[in-house]
Amino acid sequence: MQQYTRAYLWYVVSRALFSDGTGVNASFMWLKLFAGWEHGLSWGMAALAYLYCQLDEACRRGANPRNVVESKEGNIGGPMLLLSIWSWEHLPVGRPTPKGYDPWDDHDDQDRMPTWAYKWDKVEGFVGNSKTMYLHYCNELDIMTPEQVTREPYGTEGNIGRGDGFITFRLNPKCLQEVPQLQRRRRLVKGKDVAPAKRGKGRK
Repeated sequence: MQQYTRAYLWYVVSRALFSDGTGVNASFMWLKLFAGWEHGLSWGMAALAYLYCQLDEACRRGANPRNVVESKEGNIGGPMLLLSIWSWEHLPVGRPTPKGYDPWDDHDDQDRMPTWAYKWDKVEGFVGNSKTMYLHYCNELDIMTPEQVTREPYGTEGNIGRGDGFITFRLNPKCLQEVPQLQRRRRLVKGKDVAPAKRGKGRK
């Protein structure tokens, strides 16, 4: 059973969380994590850190006009599903249209209830030429204004994950565990909990 579990987790790690730019390969450095089960590492934080590194490298990677041999394609790896869902929730460009949900059986276990990603489980299929749509996507992204960005895709303060018009299925309670911390960070950003700045010298 442990061998099957390790094989499944390796598939998740190599294809979903820490894949490279090819989308089908992963570094062997992740194999040592399967030597034991009590390593106490945070897979979520590691996946986010890896995604940020991949985004940084992809932005700086590309054609080198001085040396064609050193030119590299701007491919990206990491948890692409996570990046796609974040993009669909915040940006109007390239956002598919959800088509509803299938019945979900959580087997009377709250930990098996769907997460926010289930909102995008069924969407309208892609129709059109991929190269043409790619150029259209880039053009729309270039002319997008800050006002078009959705700042609160998960609900307004005090109603996160529960507001009408956001989701119509029961959300996994683990998705709401950090809501109090999120609301405190929002208050800090808005300046409600920030101490007033001291006046400079010479000012009354």
